[in-house]
Amino acid sequence: MALPLLTLLEKMQPDSYKIWHIARKCSQSAQLYFNHPLIDKILITDCDEGFGQKDEEEMRKCDVRFNTTPPFHSSADWPNNYNIYEETALMAGFTLEQYNTLTDEEKRPKLIKWFNVEKQRPKTIALWPCAGYGNENKRNPSELFYLALIGGLSLYGYKIIQFGHPKDYNLQSLVNVCDQHVKDNFSVINHLSFFDQIKMTLGCDLVISTDSGSGLIFGAYEMPQISLLTNHFPNHTKNFTAFSPNNINNTNFIGIRSPDNIDVLKVLAKVKELCP
Repeated sequence: MALPLLTLLEKMQPDSYKIWHIARKCSQSAQLYFNHPLIDKILITDCDEGFGQKDEEEMRKCDVRFNTTPPFHSSADWPNNYNIYEETALMAGFTLEQYNTLTDEEKRPKLIKWFNVEKQRPKTIALWPCAGYGNENKRNPSELFYLALIGGLSLYGYKIIQFGHPKDYNLQSLVNVCDQHVKDNFSVINHLSFFDQIKMTLGCDLVISTDSGSGLIFGAYEMPQISLLTNHFPNHTKNFTAFSPNNINNTNFIGIRSPDNIDVLKVLAKVKELCP
């Protein structure tokens, strides 16, 4: 979400030396930022949450410091008024006027695919079924929703691979009660490292994800993508796409109060259109 701010900083401070801090609990994502043209140094924080003494000492050497994750949002109406990238800029201390000096192209986050990606067999769908903070019913489609989706995808000849955190719900047990054709076309690959799961997903034809960090990552790679979103916040009534990845290759499906309200048949039709 903060990647466009690197471009904004470069415009404000040309040729500046930029240090990218990553929380220790998210250190498995560090490899994604390798070779980014506007990141000069990557540091893993001294603490799982926030900044430790060594981090503070490092940051005191810098002329500009911004933190995209303070414990507040800039608007009581969030996320009605802003998308997730605008909100990140505001939380980091920039103004919307400054943020809007970026072009539409510059506002799209970009990650560099510096590693080799092994192409999966044709018509392979990567499924990241859970939101980034775990299995939250407000943000995740139910297991039964996914069972219907997997059954339909299998019927249309797609192979489905489930990715995600090992603690996320595992759909294999549900698929095991299906006929052999569905079982043969479904697998779970959540034992791999986060980085290896990202690489494997990028070798698929399409990713289906939720309101999650992983969904935003695939947006930064501009991968063909379907996002299953919902207006799950109590005040989230106007800006239904507040959490949508800024990805020209993304299609949103919005569930009202629950992702289970999304029409599975419409999702299947879109998959067939994007990946015939």
